[in-house]
Amino acid sequence: MFYSPRVFIEGVENVNLDSYNISYPGSNQLNKCSIVLSDPNFDGSALFGKRVELFVNCGSEDVIPTFRGVIKNINSSDINVTLTCHDVRTYITGQQGKSITFDDIRNYDGFSVGQYLKSYIEQHINTKDDVFIGTDMLTDVENCNNMNEVRGDMKVLDAAVGVLEDIIEDTVGDEPLRYIFDVVEGPDYSNLVIKKQKSLKEKPSLSLSLNDGIKSFSYKRRPAPKSILITNSKLDITTNIDLAGPNHGPFSASLSGAYEDTSSARKAGILELRKLQQEIDEISLEVTRGHDIGLESLVFVKVENSEIDGIHRVVSKNITGSMSGMQVNLELNKRPVKVSDYLSKA
Repeated sequence: MFYSPRVFIEGVENVNLDSYNISYPGSNQLNKCSIVLSDPNFDGSALFGKRVELFVNCGSEDVIPTFRGVIKNINSSDINVTLTCHDVRTYITGQQGKSITFDDIRNYDGFSVGQYLKSYIEQHINTKDDVFIGTDMLTDVENCNNMNEVRGDMKVLDAAVGVLEDIIEDTVGDEPLRYIFDVVEGPDYSNLVIKKQKSLKEKPSLSLSLNDGIKSFSYKRRPAPKSILITNSKLDITTNIDLAGPNHGPFSASLSGAYEDTSSARKAGILELRKLQQEIDEISLEVTRGHDIGLESLVFVKVENSEIDGIHRVVSKNITGSMSGMQVNLELNKRPVKVSDYLSKA
């Protein structure tokens, strides 16, 4: 199979690539890439903030980079130089990302999440001559919450994440779906996008088996809570819900927020189970293909194990490579618990 990884710094190829590791942790966390250059005399002191493109070139010559990001850390030794890069969201989140103040005068009340980010990025990040974060693919969610009442000092992206995490699309049958921010690489720049979880009833993007694509697998299961304590800060009351579910023992969870009434608090508490019970199994795969699959994509897995076989979501991905080969690891989550099972019994 054709395999020829290449790295470019500010558009100029560095031919001393020795190895790399790309981590896609998911859950609104930054994608990171570690690049090792086998050139101890390489002067990395002027590279902070420079833009990097890594082309894995597995199977064919890539037109779009597998990873594009910004150099945030440089470690040098007597034999090599290691560059640590973060994806372009590093401009608006993290320790050195842009901060913003929301108050009763300066705010984005009335803006949707997508409108807020698009407006801020185009005014304060991108320039007339340069696009640091693409907003072409930034669209709004179906149940569109706005930025009303967002107040305080915070990172630009964190403000949007806080609103997005409160949005749950529960109109697809009885399967609650959530949203995350991600980066999709384009030919010229990285695009910030809002991704909605796909229903597990949809067609998977990839099929893997022990005979085709899976080198090894493992999985672990964690207990699911059967009750949840909801604290409503707006009404200063608490509500406890006992929920039917997997018989893992009397485990409990908690949730707090400002809800208009007890009914809203109960619904939020039940939907919180999506985060805690929807994916109680964690499945790890080492695969020989699928390095280009995106987060939240669906994968059909068949390993002749009833606990694992079926459709799962990709929740994180890791690619490790050198000039001689590449290893791909996928982290998947198990089928979700159906919320209707709890709504009917709560």
